[in-house]
Amino acid sequence: MESESLSERLKEAKARPPLIGEEREKALKSLDELSLKIEVNNVRIGILNRLMKEDDIALEGSVSKADYEQMAKEWNYLYEILSENCLKKIKLSIETEKINNSDNYLPIVEDKMIKRELKIQKFFTFNRYLDRRRNNLDKDYIEYIKEMALKNDAYEFLDALKEN
Repeated sequence: MESESLSERLKEAKARPPLIGEEREKALKSLDELSLKIEVNNVRIGILNRLMKEDDIALEGSVSKADYEQMAKEWNYLYEILSENCLKKIKLSIETEKINNSDNYLPIVEDKMIKRELKIQKFFTFNRYLDRRRNNLDKDYIEYIKEMALKNDAYEFLDALKEN
């Protein structure tokens, strides 16, 4: 079996005609969506980098292993909701800001989203959740977190929960 060189394979390759009409529109739309996804991910990475530098509270006291595992599962579920919501908000904000500030929209979106995430973080980090929840395990965690969000004016958090 003889291996063909790249130049020999390229000789046999046939060029495709350029896309036209509906196929072209579909390809361009797909490219725009891919570009938007990349921008959303870049903004999310910037937000997470900034938030990782912020301090969390120190947990004082102890939590049983079973309670810790339960609260960790709850927190992971809630964090997943927040992450999905954040990605939706970033996408919507990029689309809006792209229209209003076409040259400088990504830094504007990132600043807005960092402010939002900092508000959520003041209320909702793993240690804060453990600290608040360990004495209130008798309540349903979704109802409990909604109640705590209201008490702490964490409306950004409530918006995410309402969508799910």
